[in-house]
Amino acid sequence: MKSRPFSAACGTVVAALLALQTAGAAQAKKPANSGGAASITPAELNDYLSYIASDELQGRQVFTEGLGLAGAYIADHLREWGVKPGGDNGSYFQDVKVLGVNVKRNSSVTVTVNGQTKTFKDGEGVTFPANAGGKQTVTANAEFVGYGLSVPELSIDDYKGHDVKGKVVIYVGRGPASVPATGFRLLTARRRNAIELQHAVAAIGPPGGFGRGGGPGRGGRGGANVGDFQTVERLDKKIPPQITASD
Repeated sequence: MKSRPFSAACGTVVAALLALQTAGAAQAKKPANSGGAASITPAELNDYLSYIASDELQGRQVFTEGLGLAGAYIADHLREWGVKPGGDNGSYFQDVKVLGVNVKRNSSVTVTVNGQTKTFKDGEGVTFPANAGGKQTVTANAEFVGYGLSVPELSIDDYKGHDVKGKVVIYVGRGPASVPATGFRLLTARRRNAIELQHAVAAIGPPGGFGRGGGPGRGGRGGANVGDFQTVERLDKKIPPQITASD
């Protein structure tokens, strides 16, 4: 595994800055007869978050103009509210060392059914994300859950009657016709949902992305192509496998 560092001037984590932002708003706009959380209005929060989450900011992906706009927007508000800078060189920003990583793909899936065993190496019908984490072996029973969706507002619950905790979740297809064309995020989040919400130890499904990330190797959400993936986290942390396979 080879890696090379490069610097990226990024704002600190947006969620953390938003927390500082609301605290600053409470101090600067404190009503005469109130204080604390009561001084934060829903209308103001709606304005702030609507801009931060807008398409103009390109998902705040790493190496995009949108991330810079988001950082500048938050820093300007912190400055306006009199919040003392806590970043590098008296600024609201921290210089983060990001690694661009090249990996050797040695992952595989071994399936045993009725006493017969077959191994699929990465690229042979199954594909692992480049950021597969540290070396590990996961052994568990498999559970098929249809489309792998749980969307109460659409009366869809493919996990009903299935206890997948500690198992490998397998699902297929692009979802039922009732899922709207705008439901792309629902479909791409199925692997993460299986692991994080349903407590599966691994997930296998058709192509459709690996979600927004947040774990090791997921630090790069887009932008420059530096290695197979970019991260600011340790490379040896074990993460549940999220595997792509054809139906």
